[in-house]
Amino acid sequence: MLFFLKRSAKFIGFCGFNKVTYEETFTPCIEINWRILPSFWHQGLATEASLAALKFAKDNLRLQEIYSITATVNTPSQKLMKRIGMRFQKKF
Repeated sequence: MLFFLKRSAKFIGFCGFNKVTYEETFTPCIEINWRILPSFWHQGLATEASLAALKFAKDNLRLQEIYSITATVNTPSQKLMKRIGMRFQKKF
């Protein structure tokens, strides 16, 4: 899902779900992911969008498990994952 700032309708990024199908112990699975333009980082927008997406997935899609996957060097995404209630599972 694309998302835009309410006050200006400016595109700032996307947040949504992806079906992960590569071979790993936890796949296939549904992953939440996001990409935000750097000029909009540190404003809580990715957190707000991710929480809304997770609520939609739970309430409407009835998903029981949702994963988030990132590189070990991507600490901003790791922090966001913690803020939205995700727990570290494993490195792979």
